[in-house]
Amino acid sequence: MAIYIKIRKYIEKNFIHYYHVQTQFTGNHDFYIGIDVKRKLLLFFKDNNFFNSLSKISFEGSQPLNVKGLKVPLVGTIFVKAYRAFQLNKFPKILDYCT
Repeated sequence: MAIYIKIRKYIEKNFIHYYHVQTQFTGNHDFYIGIDVKRKLLLFFKDNNFFNSLSKISFEGSQPLNVKGLKVPLVGTIFVKAYRAFQLNKFPKILDYCT
């Protein structure tokens, strides 16, 4: 079974790189993430108003990869892609994952 997670840059604002995520992996999902460079966080959002985050996961230290409505394998895969971009300080237009 192939896995595809579409992660496309939406906007960059106030040192946060926002991406639109779409996938059929572990269910039909359509949501947004933000890579907050200054606070060293991965933020999850329900929609593109970016007002209230569903969850915040720190790039420093260890913590559970829990996001309401999303399964851990999906969150973990997105975290790895976002963390790599954060480490390299390179935020490309496409962060897709395919296997």
